[in-house]
Amino acid sequence: DAPVEERPRILGLSASLLGKKVKPGELNKGVKGLERILMSRARTSHDLNEVIKYATTPIEKITNFTSSVDEVTALLKNIIEKPLEFLRTKKRNIKSKSSL
Repeated sequence: DAPVEERPRILGLSASLLGKKVKPGELNKGVKGLERILMSRARTSHDLNEVIKYATTPIEKITNFTSSVDEVTALLKNIIEKPLEFLRTKKRNIKSKSSL
């Protein structure tokens, strides 16, 4: 615990609160937690419209894959099936030996 006179007076944060998405109803809880961790008082906008105005807005795109992905998946499954079966057999053998 640093003495009050040695604590920073101003700390500006531009990232979202606590590095995660905070639901509007939990904003106050997040701010209080941050205050506790940093032994400080936070000053922020509680107006969601004001926050949204300066927040980042990522663009999400959904892409449907073609059947070629199914072909690649089938090929990969075919390649790993024998080694997987070998490992399953070894695991069963080890379990059966340990239960003796």
